[in-house]
Amino acid sequence: PLPKRTKNILVFDLGGGTLDISLHKVFYNPKKARIDFEDIAISRYTNLGGDQFDEYIRDYFLDVFKTKFKTFAMSESVENQLKARLLELAEQAKIDLSSELANRVLMGFNSDQPVKTEILQPNILDNKAFETTLTMEEYEQIVSPLLANELTIRSLYESEEAKSSYLNIIDPILDVLRKALDRGIEPKVDAVLLNGGMTKLPVIHKRLQSFFGFEPIQVMDPDKSVARGAVVYHYYLHRGEKVSSIVNETIGIGTSGNRVSHMIPAGIVLPCESPVRSFEVDTDGRKALRIPLYLGRRTDTNPPNRQISDRVFNFQRPLEKGEEISIKISVDESNVIKLKGWFTKDPNRTFEDVTYEKQGIWNPSPTKPSSGNGAGALPKTPPNLIKKAIPDNREKINKSYTKEFSRYLDEYRHAEPPTKKAMWIKRIKAAENILMKAKNADEVTQWLLGIYHESYSFAKGRILRVIGALSPYLSNSVKGTVFDACCRECNNLLFISAKPGLINDLIQPAIACIYQCNHPHAVAQIEMMLKQPSLKDLYALLFIAYGKIAPTDRGLEFIRAHMNRYVSLTKTHQVINFYWMLGKIGSRECALTGSAVDTTPFLATILRNLPEAKHVDVVCKMLYALAELSDQRNPSTPRLSSEMAEQALGIIGGIRKERFLRQYANPAHRAQLVRFCELARKMIQGLQLTNDEAAMLMESRAMLVEV
Repeated sequence: PLPKRTKNILVFDLGGGTLDISLHKVFYNPKKARIDFEDIAISRYTNLGGDQFDEYIRDYFLDVFKTKFKTFAMSESVENQLKARLLELAEQAKIDLSSELANRVLMGFNSDQPVKTEILQPNILDNKAFETTLTMEEYEQIVSPLLANELTIRSLYESEEAKSSYLNIIDPILDVLRKALDRGIEPKVDAVLLNGGMTKLPVIHKRLQSFFGFEPIQVMDPDKSVARGAVVYHYYLHRGEKVSSIVNETIGIGTSGNRVSHMIPAGIVLPCESPVRSFEVDTDGRKALRIPLYLGRRTDTNPPNRQISDRVFNFQRPLEKGEEISIKISVDESNVIKLKGWFTKDPNRTFEDVTYEKQGIWNPSPTKPSSGNGAGALPKTPPNLIKKAIPDNREKINKSYTKEFSRYLDEYRHAEPPTKKAMWIKRIKAAENILMKAKNADEVTQWLLGIYHESYSFAKGRILRVIGALSPYLSNSVKGTVFDACCRECNNLLFISAKPGLINDLIQPAIACIYQCNHPHAVAQIEMMLKQPSLKDLYALLFIAYGKIAPTDRGLEFIRAHMNRYVSLTKTHQVINFYWMLGKIGSRECALTGSAVDTTPFLATILRNLPEAKHVDVVCKMLYALAELSDQRNPSTPRLSSEMAEQALGIIGGIRKERFLRQYANPAHRAQLVRFCELARKMIQGLQLTNDEAAMLMESRAMLVEV
């Protein structure tokens, strides 16, 4: 039956690595004749998952082992090896306990006997057996720090004190309820929907029932519900419906005294803009102004508030104490934060900055304001030819990690049921994350190369992914060894017919590793492969690699020599990547020299094919290439004639017309085309880009990150 009144539904999604909690208002929408919802709040705390539960049990098992074998001395590397194996036993114990309890409920078997599982590993380390038992009650006691039993619904109305850790399942719930309270919404929860594999764990049900006072609702299949929801979301997008999103966290500006002045509260529907706020300069004579941005509801800089940007704006004249500055902040639908400021007495003197969110992490944008007037300039992309300094926060990795990684790859190869393969791929990825952050990059790479030569194709590909991430920190000699290994794999394709599995498992990471190594012969290797008609199926991957490493003069000359072959490609992904490569290599900002480049033949090809293009991504990439190759913002080195500029502007104007745009049912696609048209028009006419357009240009250059 349809709800007679609005309901507040809390979604509790606990998976293997993250916890996502959100609060929604659910109601019947008579205009759409269906159940609809609005977002109320989204939690900031996500770094908790099944992995943390397993680690608590692993540490308990480690204490059991040390108690039993008190005289057995272990080095750090041996103990890490033991921890890795105990972690597997901890995960299996969790599964066994849940299954045992589920079977008792299914069979209607009520017993006073505790639910328990036996753990036995005959030779876990140095011929020593590990044997113990674990009951459900013991499990709940061990992981109790993650359950936060001391917190209740009354904690919502207590002051939010800074804590060293929010790693539990209750603080995120209190976070969304506090955000609802801040918005003047009664923090009442009518139902809790459970999602994610970890919600199958009985202790999660028990703790949530204790906290809310009612039984949470388990979705039909928590492992597949996200995929099903994505299908529904995609369906409504293609019907042209706009799905709104909200600001997750309150956005504020850091001021003197470690205070934070809130600008945009959490829960506001995007896009949004803050009211104008006035601030005063606190000291005399300074020529720079520091403006940090913070996320969080606290009015000071203490955790859980976190800084997401720290910008220093330089001015041509010294500032006076008490001088008033006006600031406003806006956030668009892509979570791009734009800060605009000006001197209250002289509004024409402005400064701007952009901060954007990418893959869940807030980063400052590549745009940087100049002194005084806020006119931004995009930095040139320098050639990455020098070994980077290894970050101080990295740790040295022992050889035992690479051996354990090799064991995971072997276990994956021989695992039969799909569930077993999924388990091993999860462990492979976890090991990769550790190895990719190694401080001793040369040493780890040499160990991995020793494993590489004895491995099968899938294992080789995973090893190359790790080495590719380490490549900026490798010495030239080690880079040379890696480069030779990758070239051998790719050159073998000249003599064999590669199957799709081999391409995905090995050749794709090998091509990525070639350009990541930045070897002096990398450009020549990619060019050799791009000349081979037999490697046509790899062109899409090679276009990206070539676009990342080829210098402008050499790259455009090579493309010109093989233009007819590449323009005749018909597969959509190949066409998209070709025009991205053309724009990236032809970019004035990315050129190594300021010399003039003859872009006429490329522009003629784009202008000839652009009116006939239909796929939205193809049109956008062609517009991007047109913008880069026609960039007139430096009039001292013109790139196209006035006749060709007029022709290009005419085609762009045609794309922006309704009769062209109406072939795209999705409003987002139409808006995307309009934005690229405006970008191309401004660059052809040599006009200065706004901060949003400059950020969009930088995003387009780096859009295709991995091969």
